[in-house]
Amino acid sequence: MAETVRAATSVLKKAKRVHPAIIDSKSKTQSIDLRKKGVKHYKAGRKRDALILYNKALAIAPNDSEEMMLAYGNRSAVMFNIRHFTACRLDINTCLAMGCPKELAMKLKKRSIATLPYLHEELKQRTARNIDINYLFDFECKRNADVPSASADVAFKGDGAKRVTAGKDIRVGAVVAIERAFVTCVTDNNTFTTCYYCNRMALRLHPCTGCCIALFCDSKCRDLCMKEYHRVECQVVDSLLMLRVYDEPASKLMTRSAIKMSLKLGWDALITASTEIGTSRMRTATVRQTYNSDEPLSMLSYDDNNYGWFSMSSKLKHSCEPNLMVLGLNDSVGLVALRTIKKGEELTISF
Repeated sequence: MAETVRAATSVLKKAKRVHPAIIDSKSKTQSIDLRKKGVKHYKAGRKRDALILYNKALAIAPNDSEEMMLAYGNRSAVMFNIRHFTACRLDINTCLAMGCPKELAMKLKKRSIATLPYLHEELKQRTARNIDINYLFDFECKRNADVPSASADVAFKGDGAKRVTAGKDIRVGAVVAIERAFVTCVTDNNTFTTCYYCNRMALRLHPCTGCCIALFCDSKCRDLCMKEYHRVECQVVDSLLMLRVYDEPASKLMTRSAIKMSLKLGWDALITASTEIGTSRMRTATVRQTYNSDEPLSMLSYDDNNYGWFSMSSKLKHSCEPNLMVLGLNDSVGLVALRTIKKGEELTISF
């Protein structure tokens, strides 16, 4: 797949039928420019803008380069200023380990020492915030036998997921489904503040070593993303940007899905790959049917910045007076009853 995309891009380049890439490749010059812009925003008190620019500088800096080292140092200043002291110290340690100049090293060590009085309090606050979603959202009954992402209160009628109904009376506030997306993407505005794989907002992101658009919250997300689709996507992301394939969320989702399916040896592998896929329509659907706009939606926007491909949740029909609320949970969604839902009533969401 990677070779095919590169070959097609080469032909289109010669024919002058492609747009310039947003970011062509790792670049020292562009990384320096981004850091300089970040410094201006930082001095002006625009910390979020500075953080995004430093993350961009990290993403585009050549691996293990001086530019990458300096970007870590710059980002540590933002982390200190916004009182994320653990992240600040980690960036400082990374910068020092990369062999920063003596003068900068002294400055960073002073900053690191200045974080010490605040670390204990920050740890307590972070522990209080890091609550697993399963403690907040859990089923009151057993999971559905056919669609494990849904509760046993949900019934599927007709041809596959044509009609999703209440199998019995559902009380207001009950969790109807918790479903993880097959693939996700975020809007361009959040690309450099969100983990490329799990969609979690994170301050301290780690750049992909191969491309300039992917940043990960930790090595686990990076490894999973590489395994599932990014090891191919990473090789052709410049071409995808040039070809304007990634202009729309739906295009990103379809591309990543296609790569993920091809790496799993075809469409049949997709059907067995996720326990969330349980309806007969999804078991027998073709790729064309899944992305056919005449079929129930396959893509779901679950907040202003996140999109995902959900095999069950995105098949729910729209209503101006929905009986379910969609709650975005990083790369997952929770469906919660907005009111009492009577047995046999169709489940609906607003999109």
